[in-house]
Formats: sequence, structure tokens, C-alpha cells
Amino acid sequence: MLDIVKAANYSGYIGVEYEGSRLSEKNGTIATKDLLLKIE
Repeated sequence: MLDIVKAANYSGYIGVEYEGSRLSEKNGTIATKDLLLKIE
């Protein structure tokens, strides 16, 4: 999905939510954000 976003040269915001059980909601959201930043 992010390949499509990048191919379209999208430069806006991407919303992040986390609903897993391994991490708290806050830490899960931060971990997801960190993963997104790695593929920039």
C-alpha cells in the first residue's frame, strides 16, 4: 500500500492507529510511526 502512496508522490499526513495487545496503544502507535519513517 505504501508503494502506491510513494508512487503517487503523496507528501501529506498518514494517520497511524494501533490496536494490538503486545504493546500499549501509545507505544504501538510510536512503533508503527518508526517503521513508516524507515521506509521513507
